[in-house]
Amino acid sequence: DPVIGAPFQISPDFDDAPLLGWGTQNSPDVAVDPVSGKALVVFTDLSGPNPLIKGILYDVYQGEVLTPGGIRLSDNTPGAKNFPRVAGSEDDVFLVVWEDGRAAPTKIYGRSVDASSGAIAPREPTDIQISAAIFPQTAPADAYGSDGVAWRWLVAWSENQGGKTAPM
Repeated sequence: DPVIGAPFQISPDFDDAPLLGWGTQNSPDVAVDPVSGKALVVFTDLSGPNPLIKGILYDVYQGEVLTPGGIRLSDNTPGAKNFPRVAGSEDDVFLVVWEDGRAAPTKIYGRSVDASSGAIAPREPTDIQISAAIFPQTAPADAYGSDGVAWRWLVAWSENQGGKTAPM
């Protein structure tokens, strides 16, 4: 059976949060690289006029926050950014995906993060638009796995097609 330790806080105390540029945080998700022991916790931060997707890199084995100032994962374009999800790969990369309302209809965007440093992947200096359809796309999920030939990322989401919602 897995050992479950005591809860611990990875983001600033509520009273300190405004001083650090943090606001209300919601919709958390986490992925762990079991080899390196690095975990990426992602969430929506509502501190400014435009919600942002942020993350915190945590060392599970050392019990230490590695990026106490956080990592801004989404750009600061107007529009809601919600429901981030994260998955990790065997080559020290996390993929973060989220709903993004920068332009109607809502689409799915993402960005990859280096698991060892928390740095945004240099090949993606801006958010990656993952979906592009004429209908709103919501509730993303991502995973990394093998199809028997190669390891690949999989991103799924819901799409509202004129009142009917279907998984994509």
